Amino acid sequence: MRRIAIAVVAAVGLVAVLASGSSSGDSSQTSSDASPSSEESAEAATGGEEAAAGIGAPVRDGKFEFVVKGVECGVKKVGSEFLEEKAQGQFCLVEMTVTNIGDESQLFDAGTQKGTTDTGATVDADGSAALVIPENENSFLEEINPGNTIAVVVVYDIAKDQELTAVVLYDSLFSGGVTVSLK
Repeated sequence: MRRIAIAVVAAVGLVAVLASGSSSGDSSQTSSDASPSSEESAEAATGGEEAAAGIGAPVRDGKFEFVVKGVECGVKKVGSEFLEEKAQGQFCLVEMTVTNIGDESQLFDAGTQKGTTDTGATVDADGSAALVIPENENSFLEEINPGNTIAVVVVYDIAKDQELTAVVLYDSLFSGGVTVSLK
């Protein structure tokens, strides 16, 4: 019954994301000052190759600024004794803040985020696991008004023998995404 409820909520959320995401596909970074961004500086330092930002560095995609605060892997289950999700492999919990830097509200969906493992595999965030973390009510379809920031935990279920090396964060289903290295 719980899986059906989650599926219904996810379907409604997908429709909402599709409706609000069509206007937020701009993943360009703009700055009001003339100094180069940290990405431009990193690119220049590596001879033209773009380097991924790391934990603690603010990154932008569309109307959102993300700051990854930390990551914890090897978690076998999340939730409470009454409502829990067990990992197929291992859960990696990625703590972050999300700030709306735009001029209108924007919908955040943890399920839109992606991860990369040490084997090069691309993994989706586990939205149902994120929902059962009691202090994580902001992770699923949270409307963020301009200037506001939310704290969330995005959950990835990866193989036991793999390591989550990066996350790709999106302001919407249609944006370009921005990579954050977890190493």
